[in-house]
Amino acid sequence: MKIAKIPGSFNKFFNRFRDLFSLKQFSYFSIYIYGLLVMPKEKKNVSQIANSCMEPICRSSLERLLCEVRWSFEKVMKRAKKQVMRILSNRRRGQRRAEVVLDDTFLEKYGDEIFGAGWYKKKLGGCALFGIHIVAVGVLIGDWLVPVDFRLYTRESQCKDIPMLFESKLTLARNMLRKLKFPREFEIDVLFDSWYLSEEVTEEITKRDWNWYSRCRSNRKCRWEGEQVSWKKASRLDKYAASIEWEQLDYETKRKRRAVVGHQRIGELRTVGKVKLAITSLEPDGKASGRFFAHPC
Repeated sequence: MKIAKIPGSFNKFFNRFRDLFSLKQFSYFSIYIYGLLVMPKEKKNVSQIANSCMEPICRSSLERLLCEVRWSFEKVMKRAKKQVMRILSNRRRGQRRAEVVLDDTFLEKYGDEIFGAGWYKKKLGGCALFGIHIVAVGVLIGDWLVPVDFRLYTRESQCKDIPMLFESKLTLARNMLRKLKFPREFEIDVLFDSWYLSEEVTEEITKRDWNWYSRCRSNRKCRWEGEQVSWKKASRLDKYAASIEWEQLDYETKRKRRAVVGHQRIGELRTVGKVKLAITSLEPDGKASGRFFAHPC
């Protein structure tokens, strides 16, 4: 596709950042952000965004905007957060609720000079890919996930070479949640996957009176309510799921394929504490591999 111009609705948003850039920087900033939003997933690098514009765009200038950063990155991030909180503040009292998503992503890159880039495996046993690993926090507004903060994750061995202080993904996540501020009287739900289901993250959320919902690994052990057993004899979730009676689920969802049977029970996860665990399956008899979700109670 070719980008003829940036629509007025987007320009209205970009103009809120105008005073943070020079005229030329602002032009490249707008083009780059708009290109990230509308370009296909496989065409989101600087070169392809520059070539997609009807009017010639200097690829080198666009790269310098991102690499040399002669503008205040901190001010841009602060302004972006302010826009998100302004939208949330305009919600009616009955709608003063926000969903925060905590997750990490991997961006495949090329070139040894990219700061923080290294070899990572997306999954156990998979091929190693070269790129940067980012832990991000975003807020769901309608159908959009709007990033409000992120941290670059770098392995401990790389930190020694840079040099820089090593921080685990859990520590990065906790620090971002600690800095996150919302308008008054907002009920906050934090959503994350099984990697972040740890005391370090859940404690930070709980002490701020927020709610959290998480995926849970199938090999995790749980002590069920009413059972007096040691952690050594506690039930593994996948083994427990194979022995339960399933119930039909009745709920609305936009997903084409949804879970059709389920089971829930109160239990205790080590280091996390008392939770309500929901187990779902896509098969009517519950024989498909289950998915496990946890919520504090």
